[in-house]
Amino acid sequence: MSEELVTIATTYNIVEAEFYKNQLEAEGFEVYLADENIVGSFNLLANAVGGIKIKVPSEDAEDAAAFIEELGSAEIVEEEMEDADTGYGECEKCQSRDLSPYREALGAKGILLFFGIPLVKPKLKLTCNICGYEKIEK
Repeated sequence: MSEELVTIATTYNIVEAEFYKNQLEAEGFEVYLADENIVGSFNLLANAVGGIKIKVPSEDAEDAAAFIEELGSAEIVEEEMEDADTGYGECEKCQSRDLSPYREALGAKGILLFFGIPLVKPKLKLTCNICGYEKIEK
């Protein structure tokens, strides 16, 4: 490799570095990650080595840096999943199927249940993630 590599971005998060690398490669850039392994293995050393450096050949540096900047300023839109089915039925109030389960704390009875002495069965409380309605299953 006779081309000089230029650092176009630095990150302290290995997932973010891999994301940028994949996006750049999808656009046709040749990409290298420096210090990826040390930050991935010993995250506490990320500051000491200066994070993960995203490097490209010097001839592509300007275009790749512009792409990374454009990618970083992209607006992330989170759409609600209307058909999210968690397997707990429907909300009685809004008929959504997006329900989150929660088991009530049992205190001392819970400790006995932990040791295999079933004095009481914990109740399942379902909360609708859309309207906030709470229902206790028996």
